[in-house]
Amino acid sequence: VTIVALSLLAPVGLAVLTAATACVLVAALVRAHPGVYRSRLAPGSLSLVAAAKALANRRFYLGRARSHGPVFKMAQYGHRVVCVLGLERGHRLLRDRAASIGASPQPFTHEIAGGFLRYMDATTHRRYAPLFRRALAGPVVGGGEEVTAAAARSELDRLADACVRTEGGVAPGPYLAPVVEAAALRVLFGLQCDDESWDAFHAEYRSLEEQPLASPLTRAARESLPLLRDILREHQARLASHEVTRVCSLTELARIDPAMPDDVCLDNLLFAHRLSAANVCSLLTWLLYELGRNPGVIGRLRDEIDTPEGAAAAPLVERTIMETLRLNQSEYLFRTVTDEFEFEGFRFPRSWQVRLCVWESHRDPDVFEQPESFDPDRFLGRDFTSAEYSPFGWGAHACNGVALTEMICRTVLVTLVSGFELEVHGGEPAEHGSRHGNHWRPNSDLRLRLVDAG
Repeated sequence: VTIVALSLLAPVGLAVLTAATACVLVAALVRAHPGVYRSRLAPGSLSLVAAAKALANRRFYLGRARSHGPVFKMAQYGHRVVCVLGLERGHRLLRDRAASIGASPQPFTHEIAGGFLRYMDATTHRRYAPLFRRALAGPVVGGGEEVTAAAARSELDRLADACVRTEGGVAPGPYLAPVVEAAALRVLFGLQCDDESWDAFHAEYRSLEEQPLASPLTRAARESLPLLRDILREHQARLASHEVTRVCSLTELARIDPAMPDDVCLDNLLFAHRLSAANVCSLLTWLLYELGRNPGVIGRLRDEIDTPEGAAAAPLVERTIMETLRLNQSEYLFRTVTDEFEFEGFRFPRSWQVRLCVWESHRDPDVFEQPESFDPDRFLGRDFTSAEYSPFGWGAHACNGVALTEMICRTVLVTLVSGFELEVHGGEPAEHGSRHGNHWRPNSDLRLRLVDAG
């Protein structure tokens, strides 16, 4: 009887011992990390249904913030994400928890030399970031204005001609893309359509142009990279042999450091060109959409450009770009939790993503009066802090292509309002690509009617 009783009690004793051991371990962890282990996960849902709703509803995150507060969780294509709304809160998170937060790189960054600048490790970034800031600064970008203006006039003329032949207007994308390409190639590589390297570059670049940025490099893209580097080095040598060097990022990198541009620089410039094709075209589309919906702004822009100072002193152009970025283009920043931490009473588990909701934060009525309205004059006489307005990211890994983006947009706007009449049809409601990484854009039924004002 004693043996039977002990055998029956043995599992109970083992369970008690295991529970006691677990309690001791948990108590030790709480003492070591009191903030983390007394906090809880942010409210919200990790369901696939909620993730799908975010793709269909542009105001999804605003609704979640109203329901759960400015810090909430959700799932996005296999990733668990903590969403943070409010730029001041987001910047404080990145600053105060910098040691526990890393980049969220696109897959291609692991397959190019040194990694893409936005996602580089800290040591590599400290070496290359200052080089790229100088190689993409205003004086270098200014060297591409003439080519960009010529491309803008040519493509807008083509668009206007197409409008004459097409009832109902024309989709703008095929006419904006060549302008962005001409500007980026001239600024980044000093490459123009009459150069010896032009055809060879385009033939080899096609593999990168077709490369999905959310996927690892295809075999064709991997094989093209070393060939593109060789083409650019030969082109750089031809530029350097001329009596007057064409200023561009390639020549500026070589001027700063004779050992540059190396493979890291070349790969980064190639993918900067690849990214600009989509992002700047998208911004230009939003600009034309907003101008068409706000014709009074076009008249004011035209009056400003017609002054003796001309486009060189056209602050409304800059404000129009800034307002379009605020209202439409700037959407989010993603980071990865590398070590678990606590913030504002919530636990941020290791390997989760952090989504800083920029588009939603730019609609804060405490910062922007009537935040849903298109009003470039909200930037008149007021300088918003980076904790209020951050269209190009924040911190060491903020976008380095600001000057190039603004130059292209400014040139297209000035060319359009000084030479054409614009009407916009369609474009609503905004639509989203099939993935969370895609941006919102005007509806695919957007059509422009452009008439030469001359």
